[in-house]
Amino acid sequence: MKKVSYMILASVMVLSAIVLIYLLAGKEGMHVDEYYTYGLANHEEDGDIYITTECGVKLNPNDVFDRYFYADSFSIRNVWLNQSYDVHPPLYYLIFHIFGLLTGNFLGLKTGVLLNIVFHLCNIGLVYVIIQKLTKREYAALLGAGIYAFLPPVLGKVLFIRMYVMVTMIVLLLTLLFIERISKGEDMRRFYLKLGILSAVGALTHYYFLLYLFACCVIWGIRLLLMRKWKETGIFVGTMALSGLASIAIFPYMLRHIFVGYRGEEAFSAAVHNSVSSWFKHGKDFWGMIDEVCGGMAIAFVVIAVCLALLHLCYHQSDRAEYKEKAAQWIMVFVPCAFYFLALSRFAPQYSRYLTPVFGSVVILLTGLAVGIGQFLRNDRAAVAVGVMIAALLINNGWTTYTWPEQHKEAKDAVKTAREYGVNHECIYVFNRIWRSMPSYQEFIQYQNMSFISEDNLELLDQDQYENYDSVVVYLDKAIGEDKIKEIMDHFIKMNPDLTEYSELYEYSYNIAYYCS
Repeated sequence: MKKVSYMILASVMVLSAIVLIYLLAGKEGMHVDEYYTYGLANHEEDGDIYITTECGVKLNPNDVFDRYFYADSFSIRNVWLNQSYDVHPPLYYLIFHIFGLLTGNFLGLKTGVLLNIVFHLCNIGLVYVIIQKLTKREYAALLGAGIYAFLPPVLGKVLFIRMYVMVTMIVLLLTLLFIERISKGEDMRRFYLKLGILSAVGALTHYYFLLYLFACCVIWGIRLLLMRKWKETGIFVGTMALSGLASIAIFPYMLRHIFVGYRGEEAFSAAVHNSVSSWFKHGKDFWGMIDEVCGGMAIAFVVIAVCLALLHLCYHQSDRAEYKEKAAQWIMVFVPCAFYFLALSRFAPQYSRYLTPVFGSVVILLTGLAVGIGQFLRNDRAAVAVGVMIAALLINNGWTTYTWPEQHKEAKDAVKTAREYGVNHECIYVFNRIWRSMPSYQEFIQYQNMSFISEDNLELLDQDQYENYDSVVVYLDKAIGEDKIKEIMDHFIKMNPDLTEYSELYEYSYNIAYYCS
């Protein structure tokens, strides 16, 4: 049976990877943070995390962007230095840097999705193992792995080139570690060694992981105290302290990021100033993201789960000892997931990517619900039927309603237009902040050459090299403001006798493009 299960699991992984590669082919553009992933991992300008270029000079756009997005050689120093100036820890970016060099970035700016697919496949396997250990049922483990492998909100986050799929893997590993320890399946010394390493790895990957870790530690600490395991409690506290100190020693800038960095300040400010009504509103927004994972049926699943738990308590009084261990294991899945959700509702901006690390936990809980119904009815066939129905509903609802925002399909028309005009035209880009150029990267590289002009140095436009156009494309950062954009364009037309008018080509991301003729 195990051999058959592993073959099915491997098939699920392969099919999920094929689906993701198909979806990757339709990924037309990227979020600015995805471009940052490449730059932060590969830029070699001594900690300057922004694109650097000389203003007022005609340049080959590939020369400007390629040296930011791609590395020529391996350098841990550059990754550490870049991340010290950013607001995230460095581990994912270091792995990303190595992966890009090993693969030669053979898919260009889509290579990062391949790294996420590797993590995603690990996550499918972890979901399978966790459910198998919780339920002791192969069909449930395969069902849960299948749901996770093909659920659109999960696949969508794999397409988003950031560290969240890797954090999901660490969250699942942490959950599995506690589950195994509860069932006495893990030696104490090895357990705390693994716990310390995982905690440090998670902290060096994303700071929001610490919220999930905190919830796990509180539950585990309470459990140890209730069981009067004083020595182990001391070992636990010491392990977490050493893990924290090791994380800080490896990357000292994390203290500055958490307490002084803009994301840290944003979180602390939200915690102090957000009202209860604001917390409720943000929680409602995040709940909508969880509901998306649940195929629009999250409330129904919660109601069924609560009713099922009450029925178990009422009708299985004599079996409480039998359920005690299982209850502890399920608590280690549910409570950290719920706490993470509530904490993000309080601290974090309302972006669905922040919830990605607990998507696996949600799938595990839903699969457990199906098995729980079967156990209550004392009929595994009923559990299989319920599980298959839940899987069908989730996947069907997901594929019929999910809009795949991670593909940025709206970029296709922008690039198409840029390609049409870029064959015979130069490009001038007037920017407010240089990082806002990144989402237009695939447009800019269609032009023969381009010039960067800062809003603070508009006098550079008065140079002789910009006075002899009979046609040209001008991009402007929308942050400059409509009135000033009109003023800049009117002045540009006036200084070029052969130009009589300008018309908007399109508007995409942070920028707006005009054709002057």
